[in-house]
Amino acid sequence: MEQRKVIPIIKTEFRNLNGITIVNEEKVNIYGDIFLKDSSPCFLGNGCLPRTIDSVPELTLHLKDAEGHEIVCNNCMVVNSFPNKNGQVDFEAKILKLTIQKGKIDKEDEVEIFSALRINNFSGEEFDQDGHRCVNILEFVSKNARLYSVPISDISNCNGHLYFPTKMSEFNNYGEKLIDKLCSLLSFVSVNFVDSPYHVLLKNHENYMIQIYPGKFSKFSNKGDGIFRIDSLGIVQNYLKSAWIAWDNYIDKIDLPSLIDYYVFMKNQEFIETKILVGCVWMEAIKYEYASNVAKYQKDKWKYFLKPKSSTRFKFEELVQEVYNYFKINNGDLSFVNYRNEIVHQGRIYLPFEDKFNLCDQLICSIESIMLKILNYKGRIWDRFKRDYVEFP
Repeated sequence: MEQRKVIPIIKTEFRNLNGITIVNEEKVNIYGDIFLKDSSPCFLGNGCLPRTIDSVPELTLHLKDAEGHEIVCNNCMVVNSFPNKNGQVDFEAKILKLTIQKGKIDKEDEVEIFSALRINNFSGEEFDQDGHRCVNILEFVSKNARLYSVPISDISNCNGHLYFPTKMSEFNNYGEKLIDKLCSLLSFVSVNFVDSPYHVLLKNHENYMIQIYPGKFSKFSNKGDGIFRIDSLGIVQNYLKSAWIAWDNYIDKIDLPSLIDYYVFMKNQEFIETKILVGCVWMEAIKYEYASNVAKYQKDKWKYFLKPKSSTRFKFEELVQEVYNYFKINNGDLSFVNYRNEIVHQGRIYLPFEDKFNLCDQLICSIESIMLKILNYKGRIWDRFKRDYVEFP
């Protein structure tokens, strides 16, 4: 039985730092601390800065500590500042990307990548040395890649991490794209936004790099209620095994990250009208992607899609039906089309609650069926009408 690959360094606070920043083309000495605030890195310190520092749109901080860490804070935004009694300016800055390096890593060095994941609790596929289910084996992602379902208490809402070994040059070329792809696919299966705010790139314990950032939009969520039981053994690995390959078949034709984001956003809404509104946007998006990049229909000068060898425009429902046909969706719903304009232009749907609830379920079921077909999923899902788990397709 293989040994679990535990993230070797979890350090989210750096104290007694000193360094420089550049303001108005002048180097300014600064001192302070770095810490996580609501899962986002922040700098709190002081320096001989102008009192108008909070009007500077962006700062880069270059810092170091007594342990030999070289620290770069990129895309810093000052959120608070005030003069202190020493004639300097105290300030707090939000950091959008934080890089901590100790020692040196050359581009051809072999490194181990550990990426913490903010995700709801999910199940591993195999047992670790302590008898706990913890690991999904993801050889299809990268050689020796593993997805561990082990909580990391130092990072809020972090219930797992991705591990894979590679060369530093290869990580620079595709590593972050690989992690973004995994986060997007995990967002769909968990029906909540998943991000990776903490990476460790380890050559050895004297030569490593830590990257801390809250994700592109700090968009972790945990309110979505989905069709997968990700806390059941084998569900996540089975889903990823097909979805990982299927993604590559469609990513040049269909904007899968956006569709998954819209889907998760829809499922995290509390009000039925909002769910339906976002669901209609999802249908608009898949209709456009299909007509533009799959069917490759021509457009008129007003950007409406035209039927082949004709000046006749497609109706919205005709293109949605073509999407259903293309992905072999036998029970695709079109009833939402009648209420699309109502909710967009009037802000509400004039239906009794039970009818709105049923309309919403039909729309969501159609969206989920399309996504499952795109991602080539075969397995158990929750059927909201039968109120039970069924085999898909």
